[in-house]
Amino acid sequence: MSGDRLTPADRIHTLVGLALHADPLHVDPESVDPAMRAELERCAREGTPRPESQAVRAHVPATFWSFANTWKEVFHSGVADHNIKELCRVYVSQSIDCEY
Repeated sequence: MSGDRLTPADRIHTLVGLALHADPLHVDPESVDPAMRAELERCAREGTPRPESQAVRAHVPATFWSFANTWKEVFHSGVADHNIKELCRVYVSQSIDCEY
């Protein structure tokens, strides 16, 4: 790491660390298995689903994986282009005044 710039790996580590330590609702990073940790890192890297939300869901692994797998199927599979799905997600969020 040079100066104040974070490498992509350092940024992901920082984002996941913040997500996992933001408040007591988030799981302890030492308590998650490697697969869950990798998924949280992917969330931090891609921005969706939000790693902070996933870190809360991680208290119940079945809930975490149900949400992660559903997200993957809905947003990254199927016949509609991912960008169209993302526009729909933003539209719904805006229409209900969601801050995300």
